[in-house]
Amino acid sequence: MKRSRPHRGKRALLSVLVVLLLFVPVALPLPLPLVGRVDDFQDGTTMAWAGGQPAYTTPMPVPEGGPQGENDGFLHVSVDGFHLGTKNSSLSWTGDYLSGGVTAIEMDLVHLAENPDLRVRLLLFGPGGAFATRLHFLPASREQGSWTHAFFSLKAADLTYLSRGTGVVEDTLRQVTTLLIRHDQETPSLPGTHPPHIVASTGIDNIRAVLRPYDVAWTFAAPSSQSYRLEATDGFEADRHLVGSEDPTWMLHLWKRYQVIVPGYATHPFEIIAQGPDPSTDTVLLSVP
Repeated sequence: MKRSRPHRGKRALLSVLVVLLLFVPVALPLPLPLVGRVDDFQDGTTMAWAGGQPAYTTPMPVPEGGPQGENDGFLHVSVDGFHLGTKNSSLSWTGDYLSGGVTAIEMDLVHLAENPDLRVRLLLFGPGGAFATRLHFLPASREQGSWTHAFFSLKAADLTYLSRGTGVVEDTLRQVTTLLIRHDQETPSLPGTHPPHIVASTGIDNIRAVLRPYDVAWTFAAPSSQSYRLEATDGFEADRHLVGSEDPTWMLHLWKRYQVIVPGYATHPFEIIAQGPDPSTDTVLLSVP
């Protein structure tokens, strides 16, 4: 329950009351096994990356020649008159991307032969259906063997719904079942149809999930000298129902990362407290003077 606190001197001060929740360890499945993972192909395997049609395209690990040169392994993917791509449906790249804070996937790419222009994108499959990222262009004029870094945003505004499922991007991002890397045309090819058939050979390395620096972010405004109003939230368990409320109370989770944005903190101080039995026993956790 929110309590009012006495005004301290002549300074307007907000106290956002916080209850820290302690967890008893329980055996629960990890929401996103890929957090912190980098597929660098140094173990001599494909790390569960496979071809859609093994008769036409079979990814192969190569022990050296990656972005770091000698002894830097990578994944070699080639095709002769079919569509170029590789997919992963293992625990390493499936699960809840939203809870894990995944905002993008990045990787290194390279031409390995006299390729045509390559237009690489990701497809994500899940209960919401199939969604496509924007393209990363790898022109034929690029020097053979010259690696380039590709960044694929997974923000809702950067994803295109293709077909199947509920059509809600959050439904897929919360339960990704397959991640596909493929050469495609400017307009994403629908699942079940063939992207352009080409003759090409490319290398992929250092596939990595990019995480946002917080689990939950709050942005506040100051409607008066005695209170703060929650203007916006972002992230996992963001309590969106509290947007618009003044001096809200939260239950925070240990080990989660929280970001607080207070535009007017210099003239309107901000404080977070852990609520005690009465105001005299409240503990200050964070204070912006």
